[in-house]
Amino acid sequence: MVVALQANYLEVELDQVSERIPSRLLCTRRTRLSHRGEAVYVGDRVRVEAIDASHARAVVSHVEPRVSFLTRPPVANATTVVVALAVAQPAFDPDQASRFLLTAERTSLHVQLVLTKTDLLEPEALEQLRARLHAWGYPPLLVSTGSGLGLSKLKQSLAGSSLSVLCGPSGVSPASKSLEVGDSFVEVAGVRVTDDNRNRLGFRGKPGEKVDAVVLRDGEEVSITVARGAVRQMTSKAQLLENMTESDAEGWGPDDMMIIEKSATEDGVVWILSSSKFTEEATGLTADAYTATRFVFNDEGKVSRVANLTEDRFVLEQQGYSITR
Repeated sequence: MVVALQANYLEVELDQVSERIPSRLLCTRRTRLSHRGEAVYVGDRVRVEAIDASHARAVVSHVEPRVSFLTRPPVANATTVVVALAVAQPAFDPDQASRFLLTAERTSLHVQLVLTKTDLLEPEALEQLRARLHAWGYPPLLVSTGSGLGLSKLKQSLAGSSLSVLCGPSGVSPASKSLEVGDSFVEVAGVRVTDDNRNRLGFRGKPGEKVDAVVLRDGEEVSITVARGAVRQMTSKAQLLENMTESDAEGWGPDDMMIIEKSATEDGVVWILSSSKFTEEATGLTADAYTATRFVFNDEGKVSRVANLTEDRFVLEQQGYSITR
């Protein structure tokens, strides 16, 4: 099953694993899937080939038929929508609850209502709210991460669903401490963000080091902790050769490309400046970028070295990503 999308990569969790193969693989997709217009989403059941166990890599070759599909967010094969609503901090809002429940009902999937932070509400008031929601037709599960109330029942409920989608307002669950779409940094490591220092935020450090920050989310400032990740090349030689063997050359490269300028030196170096336009499969967003390519030729006139100077950060920003170092 596809459990995450990472730019042009898919993270796939295997149903059956062995001691030699990791349970999760970072995968590319066969070019023929794109040619047939087959997009791959979180929740899709897929088949993988060309497994490189040493690097935890593989290639998605086939997508199984879906039993359901949600468009926002795009998730395949979900069977349950879990609506999580806090009973305090912030206070329970009946109108907001109605909107989430109606949206969940439109999916035609099973809807499970979960009330969180139940330890912050007086027992009598909590019982009145439970009875009210039961009368709406949504018997709620009462949970509290502080006291542990209802967590085992919640796990049992989720275990009965092949794939559940969680929805609810910000600040409901521990997941609210991570970044969400639309978040904007207002403070990093105790330093307030300004127009002058926005591109020099203090995210530098060793991979895995924690950084305390504050983001603006839905008009409110929320404290979070993020960690710096390592940037590494994930494609092995075996994987690259397999991709080249199975791919259709017509599907390589950008949607549109143009050579702007070229020059050569007397010592066998050729520079080419090109512009390209391409579309990211996961989001459907397009991006334009310039690339400076340097070719070094030997005395026999053969290419001995190639290097590129690309606008990776600029491209990612066009696709909605915010890049820090």
